[in-house]
Amino acid sequence: MFIQNQSISQNLQGQSKNNSSRKIKFSGGLNLMSQYYNVKGIDPRRSPFSWVIGGNAVFSYGKFRIPLSFSFRDQKFSFGGPSFNKFGISPRYKWAKLLLGYRSMRFSKYSLNGKTFFGAGIELKPKYLRFSAFKGKLKNPLAQKDTLVLGGILISTYDRDAYGVKLGFGNNRNHFDISYLKIKDNVDSDTIIRYPNIKPVENLVIGTDWSVLLFKRISFLGSANASAYSENLSLEAFESENKLYNFFDKMYDVNTSTKISFAGDLALNLNLNNFNFGLQFRRVEPNYRSLGISFIQADIQSYTANTNINLFKRKLILNARVGLEQNNLRKLDYLTRKRFIHSYRINYIPGQNFNILAHFANYQYESTDGLVAINDTLRQVNVSRLAGLNVSYNFKGEMKSYGAFINFQRQIVRDQSPIENLGANILNNNFSIGGVIKWNELDFSLRPSINYSSYDLSTRTQSRFGFGLSLKKMIFEKKLNLNFSSKYAKNRINSQNNGYVLTNRLSVQYKITKKQVIKFRIGYLKKSSLTGRNFNELRSTLHYSFKF
Repeated sequence: MFIQNQSISQNLQGQSKNNSSRKIKFSGGLNLMSQYYNVKGIDPRRSPFSWVIGGNAVFSYGKFRIPLSFSFRDQKFSFGGPSFNKFGISPRYKWAKLLLGYRSMRFSKYSLNGKTFFGAGIELKPKYLRFSAFKGKLKNPLAQKDTLVLGGILISTYDRDAYGVKLGFGNNRNHFDISYLKIKDNVDSDTIIRYPNIKPVENLVIGTDWSVLLFKRISFLGSANASAYSENLSLEAFESENKLYNFFDKMYDVNTSTKISFAGDLALNLNLNNFNFGLQFRRVEPNYRSLGISFIQADIQSYTANTNINLFKRKLILNARVGLEQNNLRKLDYLTRKRFIHSYRINYIPGQNFNILAHFANYQYESTDGLVAINDTLRQVNVSRLAGLNVSYNFKGEMKSYGAFINFQRQIVRDQSPIENLGANILNNNFSIGGVIKWNELDFSLRPSINYSSYDLSTRTQSRFGFGLSLKKMIFEKKLNLNFSSKYAKNRINSQNNGYVLTNRLSVQYKITKKQVIKFRIGYLKKSSLTGRNFNELRSTLHYSFKF
């Protein structure tokens, strides 16, 4: 649904000083896209029509570069994504970089990590100094309300101000950074809040991030972060004798809704030519929040070990991972869930055209008493096993190329609770086989496939069997690319027919010039069911791109 434009600027510090480097250069690209949607039999799952205009450009003169990007849209896209137009510019000269408009930065994975802000920032990396700072506004995810017909509708929320600083020393392999991030809703803004459930929030994150490389083989990495998060700024101030709250109160408006939590990890890795081994500890306490990241799973602690072994000149590759994981770190929940995880992966490549991959994973889940004692008969233990095998063969000849593959995957979930039917026993199988034949002189390829899947529960068995066919043809000296695919699957529930699913897709791509491409895609879905609703769905996309 979206067009993502990314400008990449390279380090020109070592560029030769010739006449060509002193010329003004301009490059970039432009993208135009429109989409049409129609459905009969069910409610619409997206807007009937939408469009996007996006692009990027780079101005360069010698060692001075100015990359910029922009994106405009009709604000009628449903289900996720920001519903605002974006533009940004990032001038760069040697070790200095300036960020203006809609840009993003990274402090650490627990603090600020790629979240887009609107404002200004700077990044300085002279030799061993690492300095980053920004000030601007973040988009509140609650500002967009999705509807099926009208698309994304903006609702009134508080303006969210943000600023942060990161200071460190070193390079990518050896460094130590300290970061400070503060994000706060502006309650003094003129915004009229029509949704009383939306409360003004504030967040402060202080953290460190480091990496040390020893003897070019051993790496020690880690991160430690403390977060103060207030769910409602309108509540009364909180006075406490706790030294931790008093420390944050000097930089932050602590009130009765403020929660202070910690998050971080430690990792030790040994990297040899054909052998790698690593240990990791990770802990994210309950209620840990950072408005500078999109999502984080809180209340979790894990210990893991992993290894990678290459044998017989990398023809045999072995991977293994073992670990323990649990929640309820502060004993505030009803249950403590513990998991024992171990997984293995074997990749065998006997020849250039042959590949065999086998994998196995075992996850054990069990519950124990937490804040409230529970009856022993309510204890739950589930074991999930996942195994798979993938075999493929490919051959490229002068006149003809062909290949084949077989994939099989089996997952078993067993309930080992003291009483019957407390959990669920599940058996899932997936099998597919297919191939490809390509006539090189004709620029034509054929890809048939057969697919089967089953899903067994204690009370119901559901299966799907079908086949697919894909055709690809290039004409007009490979300027026009035609691709058509069709899939048909028959559904069954408890050995009884339950309709079918038919999917057809057509893609047409025409290369107008070396720098201009136009694409058209159309997809048709027809579903027939005896237990559900029958519907037909049509989606089409027209896309034009131009590089200069």
